[in-house]
Amino acid sequence: MRNREPPPPDSPAAPPTPGEPTGNIAPIPPVGHGPALAWHNPRWWKDGFRPAITYVFTVLVLFLTVKEQGIGWMGTFWWWLLLGGISLLSVPYFRGRPLAAGADWFRHGGTWVNTTELVSIRAAAYYGFNSLKLEDADGRRISIQTGTIQQNRRLWELVHDGIAQSARNGRLALDRFTRRTLDLPVLHTDPPKPPARSVIWALLPFFSFGLFTPFAVGRAARRLHSTRLALGSVAYAVPIPAFLVAAVLVPSSGAAIEWATAGLLIGLLITWLPGGVHAYRLCWRIFAAPRAEKAREQILARRTTTEN
Repeated sequence: MRNREPPPPDSPAAPPTPGEPTGNIAPIPPVGHGPALAWHNPRWWKDGFRPAITYVFTVLVLFLTVKEQGIGWMGTFWWWLLLGGISLLSVPYFRGRPLAAGADWFRHGGTWVNTTELVSIRAAAYYGFNSLKLEDADGRRISIQTGTIQQNRRLWELVHDGIAQSARNGRLALDRFTRRTLDLPVLHTDPPKPPARSVIWALLPFFSFGLFTPFAVGRAARRLHSTRLALGSVAYAVPIPAFLVAAVLVPSSGAAIEWATAGLLIGLLITWLPGGVHAYRLCWRIFAAPRAEKAREQILARRTTTEN
């Protein structure tokens, strides 16, 4: 079943019966694809309300007790209403969405991808969690934490098999972090990293203390034809002229002015450090884009030949 591919990384939290479907109702597969072989249907109490009570309600109660230096606040009805409302709002987040996988597909909620026709595979670390971003030849995309899939061993094996097959057949460009996270080898002898010129351009935001961040992100938006990145480039550009105008026109005294200056400095810091990291990561996306498009063309051409 694994086709001699390296085993996937160990699951951080294996279910009581590894590999068995979680939930009684098998999900409906995408049209033209085989049945679901593994799935997880989250439950409202176990996956939603219980974590909300444990991680949100309890933490808020402890926080208020420390802040108010006692439990006197517990006699106020409005506090309990506020805590209950915040906890209820977090229930859908903890519950998550249904997961399912077949021999050649993976579904997350209402979105699915063909795992044997992937043209983009990226893993990234956000706030201590590993995020997996997949895109297939038809433009369908899924973004999900890897730990969410790995909770069901069989589900993760199916997804990992498809990822390995797509990466090998499509000769996709995988960065070092993605290969390490997904335990994938170097699959071809093509250049393993972007050219030096692109790397230097991506590092300009660091060397310029954020002044070149809008230009680097804007260049990526143009190369990747991304409206979202174009808006991000504009957002990164806002603190720079605002700071320069404020430094010339605004007096250097007054509490309001100090707060405004502090806000602008924070904006510049965000443009420099997080913006610089963002621009550097986009360097690899630009490098990988031609291979993704070539893989897409090959898949669509092969599909057309098969249909004819």
